[in-house]
Amino acid sequence: MPTSEHVAAELAVEPADVRAAYERLLAAGVIEARVDGNLCIASLGRETNVGDATQIRFEAALLRAVREAAARGLSSTEATGMFKAAMVRLEAMERPKKPQE
Repeated sequence: MPTSEHVAAELAVEPADVRAAYERLLAAGVIEARVDGNLCIASLGRETNVGDATQIRFEAALLRAVREAAARGLSSTEATGMFKAAMVRLEAMERPKKPQE
């Protein structure tokens, strides 16, 4: 797998964010460290959890959105704030409405 610095430069995000994502993927068993220290996709033969793939796709989409925001002049913090605000709006829309009294 590419280094966190390479991915960070490609996606215009902080290397620490990519390292954190790699750590989560390592902890989940999606990727593994080889003897030489490089990262690779975990060995085949283990049962793949559909949730793992969904989370990976979601994180990739979020990183693309942050990259696009950076290209438009927003910082990672501003892009993350926009994402959080969108999640709050989504949660509010999904809450059941109380009947009017």
